[in-house]
Amino acid sequence: MPGRPFSIASRLTLASVGVLVLFLYLTTAALESAFERSAVQSIQQRLKSYFYSLLQESDVNVKGKLLLPEFMPDPDFDRLGSGLYAAVSGPNTEWRSPSALGRELPFNEAMAPGELRFEGPMKSSVGNVYLLKHGVVFEGHEDRRFTYYVAIHESSLVKQKQA
Repeated sequence: MPGRPFSIASRLTLASVGVLVLFLYLTTAALESAFERSAVQSIQQRLKSYFYSLLQESDVNVKGKLLLPEFMPDPDFDRLGSGLYAAVSGPNTEWRSPSALGRELPFNEAMAPGELRFEGPMKSSVGNVYLLKHGVVFEGHEDRRFTYYVAIHESSLVKQKQA
């Protein structure tokens, strides 16, 4: 019969379905956001680990020259196209890992000693990267300040999400 209103049971069922759909949508969005934050934090921790590994193996000689490790903390630093990059800049020092050679990466901002910054994704010639940069001064060489940079391509985040 046209013009006949829905029964109370029909309206309650329709409202319940609407609330359920809205709840599922909001729950999915919240879980996706939490997973994204967790993945980015994981990348930040990974970059910090690489930074501390590089720093641990670095030293300054009596002439004030920075001595960097012979072996990188991850073989991907030595492979072109690996998506993992490192650099150090400071007085008379411009060093890049083999993976970063010939690439335009955001390794240009000097940091004050002790200052640490994580940023990303940032545009670069290799695509978007996440970047950790940290200002360092070595004991006995306070006049020589260095900035360590460690970056990873955003595809690492995508791979982590898919795992």
